[in-house]
Amino acid sequence: VAWIKNNLFDRQRMRPVLRRLRAGSNVLDIGAGAGKLLMLLRRISKHPIKLHGNDLAFDEATRQALVSQDITLLPGAIEFCDTPVKFDAITGIHVIEHVLDPLAVFRWIYDHLNRGGVLYFETPDAATVLRRIFGNNWGHTHFPRHLNLFSKKHLAQLATDAGLVVESHRNTTSAPAWNMSIRNSLKMDALTKHRSIFEMFNYTNKLTLGFFTLVDLVLIGAGIPTSTQQL
Repeated sequence: VAWIKNNLFDRQRMRPVLRRLRAGSNVLDIGAGAGKLLMLLRRISKHPIKLHGNDLAFDEATRQALVSQDITLLPGAIEFCDTPVKFDAITGIHVIEHVLDPLAVFRWIYDHLNRGGVLYFETPDAATVLRRIFGNNWGHTHFPRHLNLFSKKHLAQLATDAGLVVESHRNTTSAPAWNMSIRNSLKMDALTKHRSIFEMFNYTNKLTLGFFTLVDLVLIGAGIPTSTQQL
């Protein structure tokens, strides 16, 4: 399962980024955390690339681990980070919904992308069919951690208002949103294990995650919005 995820799904979803990379390209991940996406990009890129990671803060162990992997760190809210570097690719996986001023983030990105550079975002899609099915129990609601939820139209408007050109905007699979929506509907805390058959709906159950990935692929094929969008 891990091999399929790494070599099929992750490589496929990173194609818009990979095809823009050349030897020496600067790549920034906003909300980098432990640097998993950056390390994935280094591993699957055909070219040697320079990695940069941003997060609000890095604990000392994470900082040392990332620096040891030759990753340059930009701590703090990205819209206030000062760097002379221009990036060939900027990524942000489930980050923009957490920021106070999304337009300011898009404008910072516009100012720090090289000509021909690419931005790749993933964020919840507020127009998903799951929101209509589960209402306030939809797994990506996450109030108050998610400060903003965007439809594709709204997210694209923010990007264009900042000066960016939208080349591709679609939905992708989001199996954990199904599991969390079901748990929320059953009043089951996401972080607590329950002695119930419904405990199968969690972040790690490969059976339910695999099943709902297939469901999302069917929805995408039918043009029905899933819980996550790619910009």
